[in-house]
Amino acid sequence: MTLSTHQQPALETCSGWQLGAPLYVPALHPDLLKIANAEKIPFIRSMIICTEDAIFERDVNKSLEQLRQFLPFIQTMDSRYRFIRVRNPQVLRRILDLPGIENINGFVLPKFDNHNRESYLKELRNTRF
Repeated sequence: MTLSTHQQPALETCSGWQLGAPLYVPALHPDLLKIANAEKIPFIRSMIICTEDAIFERDVNKSLEQLRQFLPFIQTMDSRYRFIRVRNPQVLRRILDLPGIENINGFVLPKFDNHNRESYLKELRNTRF
């Protein structure tokens, strides 16, 4: 499941064709900012930054630190979409508190089902967006 924040361009007016095929990038990728700002791969329309299955459990804190340093520097005056695939509701809470999170278009919630739905939604309801 993907949820959008208030960030422009609005996903409500975006079709799947506009998103294109998202580039899936681990949160620990050394060129994360260059990829997000289309310096390294200029033709991407959307990307998913992964903190879930692309990151070992032992590296979650390191990936969140990289996101903390990365998020404020995303260029938002373009037509690219950027999402974060969170690991679980607890990681979502930590990510929502990061400076620059408003530069993200939305979140991918892995393995979203009736068992974890309320936990994810609780975190999203408690955010400043």
